[in-house]
Amino acid sequence: MDIALYVVTTFVLCFTGTVLQASTGFGMALISMAILPLVLPLDLTLIIIMWIGGYTAAVIFIKIRKHFDFKLIRVPLFVMICARFIGIWLVSGFLDIKLIEIILGITLLILSVYLLFLVKSSI
Repeated sequence: MDIALYVVTTFVLCFTGTVLQASTGFGMALISMAILPLVLPLDLTLIIIMWIGGYTAAVIFIKIRKHFDFKLIRVPLFVMICARFIGIWLVSGFLDIKLIEIILGITLLILSVYLLFLVKSSI
């Protein structure tokens, strides 16, 4: 595939996800990570999504910062920023892609079991 097609595909998918993120509060990574690995390698996709997702979250945060209690969110915000940079460092070459896939799979299994059994449904 031509590099221009990669760029256009990445832009369209991330833009669509960003519009969804801005309107609903979530969804950028869902849309982008569902389709982008079909076009780009997984490690490159993860790095792109982490950077664009961080930028999207930062723009939304700046727009609605007046409504936040910074004393309440300073620790989670600090941990999130540190974890994002550590994640980018790990994905960008420190860990093997197969190990990353195993870690992501185990994380999703643990999260699904947690949500299935431990979270009380509101339905």
